[in-house]
Amino acid sequence: MTTPLCSKPFAEVFITITGDVHPCCSTAIPVGSLWLSSAREIWEKGFEELRSQMRAGEFPDRCRHCLILRLGLKPR
Repeated sequence: MTTPLCSKPFAEVFITITGDVHPCCSTAIPVGSLWLSSAREIWEKGFEELRSQMRAGEFPDRCRHCLILRLGLKPR
């Protein structure tokens, strides 16, 4: 297992006023909605594919606009 490209999907969430849940404020594609799933379901299941990609060192499509990852920096 490699070090994840980004720690955000493992440590925090960004929730919009409409209830969409994102791994951070840079992604336009939500991983779930609090109107459709519980916070626990989203944290455990909605983030799983993204976390798997990050663990494998892959650059997920949803993160293509992230300036931090594109510059090769490590987010906190």
